[in-house]
Amino acid sequence: MNLIKLLITTLFFTMIVILLIGNALNIMFILGALVLAGLIWACPHKLDVYTGLKEGFFLGTLIALIYMVILILRSNWFEVSTLIMLVELILLFGISASVGGGLGGLINKRNTD
Repeated sequence: MNLIKLLITTLFFTMIVILLIGNALNIMFILGALVLAGLIWACPHKLDVYTGLKEGFFLGTLIALIYMVILILRSNWFEVSTLIMLVELILLFGISASVGGGLGGLINKRNTD
């Protein structure tokens, strides 16, 4: 896993998620952007399905963490409910990005057969 490319991808898709949430668009657009992030991460790196799922979940977790840090810094609050929201976002963003990573792994497997 190339950490610098992962951080660049994470920051790029974090900005996309922030723009989609800021415009109050449907949650499906946000989940679609995260699936796309997993696909974009898995396909060029020739990951298999398991590695795509694992790295996609890691990508989604990083996006959720960066989003929550930005949210906390902008709103100037931190409570226990923030940690609960962080766990929810890690699961939501992580699962969405891992689905994209797994799909990218399937595409890579199909191209090598």
